[in-house]
Amino acid sequence: MPVSLDTIIEPVGVLIYPLAVCSLVSVWVILDKSVFWIQYLRRRNRPYLTQCLAAVQRNDNTGALAIVKQHAHPVLRVFGTALHYHTRHQSSQLQYACARELRGMRSRLNALVTIITISPLLGILGTIVGIIKAFQGLSIEAGLDPTVMIQGISSALWTTAIGLSITIVTFIPYYFFQSRVEKAGHDLEDWATQFELARAGELG
Repeated sequence: MPVSLDTIIEPVGVLIYPLAVCSLVSVWVILDKSVFWIQYLRRRNRPYLTQCLAAVQRNDNTGALAIVKQHAHPVLRVFGTALHYHTRHQSSQLQYACARELRGMRSRLNALVTIITISPLLGILGTIVGIIKAFQGLSIEAGLDPTVMIQGISSALWTTAIGLSITIVTFIPYYFFQSRVEKAGHDLEDWATQFELARAGELG
């Protein structure tokens, strides 16, 4: 027997709506971060990064800054921050710039963590409420027909399935995004080291 949306919502009540909000927020964040990481990976090892380092090694700060302004890239933003300061403050500025870029990459990931945490709890709560309503629906007039209770419990269990589905679908992209942030952190550290070597004239 097909299950309609009304038969799922009716025994659960308003608890289905927080789950809907969680799913919408999850989809929005996943799409937003997916676009960001697709663009980042496409520009990961562009020639202008090494061109900027070559300009820094030649002490051509003007040329290096021109490359930084011409291309929007996290690594170049790190370079640009360090180029505006004397070499005496270079290391701290590079660390600060890398941390700032990583904060941007981690933005809104906490929303996914929240959704992963509360979605199954909302699903279980919805199921409990649905089961309570199913038992309350039994009456002497209905002849204690177990079919009525089974149908009510079956509908209520859908909220747990929905909550777990949201959690699973959200967790997989979250794990991917988190691993990409860690990898990007290592990449930024490598580029920052190369920048320091280039400014010292020691980049091979």
